[in-house]
Amino acid sequence: MRPWRGRAAGVLLGALGLLLPPAAGGDEAASPAALVKELYARGTKGKSPFDRPGDKALLERFFARPLADAIRKDARDAKGELGAMDADPLYDAQDFNIKNFTVAPPVVSGDTAKVVVSFENFGEKTTVTYLLTRTAAGWRIADIQYADGRSLLAIYRHAAH
Repeated sequence: MRPWRGRAAGVLLGALGLLLPPAAGGDEAASPAALVKELYARGTKGKSPFDRPGDKALLERFFARPLADAIRKDARDAKGELGAMDADPLYDAQDFNIKNFTVAPPVVSGDTAKVVVSFENFGEKTTVTYLLTRTAAGWRIADIQYADGRSLLAIYRHAAH
C-alpha cells in the first residue's frame, strides 16, 4: 500500500464510491468517461491500479501500454517507497478532502479522447485531464495532465533518466 493512501479522508472515499459505481457493461462501459469514473471508483475502494502496480491485467485494463509500463517500472524502482509521483495520481495530492467532484463528458476526436475531472481539495478548485486512446481492447488512458501542466507519463519518464 502506498503511504499517502492512509491519510485520505475515509468519509469522502465512501461517499465518492456511492457516486461513481464501476461500469457495468453496454455502451457506457465502453466510453472514455466511464473508464475514468471506474478508475476513481476503484480508488475509493482501495483497488486502484496505482495500489497494485504488479497486477499487469489491472494496469492494462485502464492504461495504454506505455503508461502501464511506466507505472510498473516506477513501482519497481521505488522498492515500496513513494515513486516519482509523490502524490496520489488521481488527485495530485498526498492528502485530500474532495468535494464537488465531477467528470465532464468526453471530447472525442477519432481514436483519442479527453476527459476532464474537476473537484475541490481542501477548498482549492483543481482539474485533472485524462488523455485517452482507443485500442483494440477499448479506451485506455494514455496520460494524465495536471492543472500546473505536468503530465504523469512525463514525470515517470523524467525519473527514469
